[in-house]
Amino acid sequence: MKYLLLIFIIFCTSFSYGQDFPGKRIDLLLNQKVSPKTLYEVAQKYGYKNFYIQFDKETRRLDTRNENSRAFPISATKSDYSKLAEKEFEVVSIYELDPIISINKGRYFVLELENTELGTIYYHYDTKFETKYELEVKSTIELPKDFYCTNITTIVDQEKRELTQTSKKFEGVTFIKFIKDDNTKISIVVTLSEIALHEGQKGLSILLEDGTQIKRPNVLIDVKPVLGMYDYSAEIELTQTEINSILESKIIMKRLYEHETRIKNGSRLTDYLKCLTK
Repeated sequence: MKYLLLIFIIFCTSFSYGQDFPGKRIDLLLNQKVSPKTLYEVAQKYGYKNFYIQFDKETRRLDTRNENSRAFPISATKSDYSKLAEKEFEVVSIYELDPIISINKGRYFVLELENTELGTIYYHYDTKFETKYELEVKSTIELPKDFYCTNITTIVDQEKRELTQTSKKFEGVTFIKFIKDDNTKISIVVTLSEIALHEGQKGLSILLEDGTQIKRPNVLIDVKPVLGMYDYSAEIELTQTEINSILESKIIMKRLYEHETRIKNGSRLTDYLKCLTK
């Protein structure tokens, strides 16, 4: 039971989606107004992970293991939620960290944040994992055109004359484009997690914001154990009409058999599909 609670807490603290995570385009955060994300009540006692009050601008090194470097520490690795939540900061400077391992060059940065009450706070930013991102931008970031197309993986098999493009998995949804000779198909893979195990289930349903439903009642659902839970997934090929519907109206709900989950940021999924239909 404690293990399942830990998984739930990780989910609550880590998975928050929006249009304000710029990935490697960290320059888009400069001069923006930001606030620490609001956490679920059950996760608030665990605090934030990436806020600091000390950062050496000359060496470009951040001491992440020193409790004295952390902003409002409740432990060596966490900051007090109540001291930072709902505070508004301005991103006044951005510094690239000098990596200990060369492979991490260009991955980690420090945002210098200013608040009239708290003064200067530093935020440790990871360009790779959106799930670690603890900030929300108070206004909309104007993302560059085709911004999310960098998250499309392309594999070419010259011998078989096949090309496969796969979008980044987001909120349990992935798009796959497969090209062989003159034939092209686009599939959608829907995944969600449950604690209980149910085998032999069928049925996939996707609801769009305009009320359109994409259904495959007879598709078989795969299930496999992952971290003490079970991942249910199903893949279907989309018709051109269904592709057009998703391009015009974002996904707001996914359903596998009786397991249903809301999609918080369907616009991101529409952007991924646009990348595959260019």
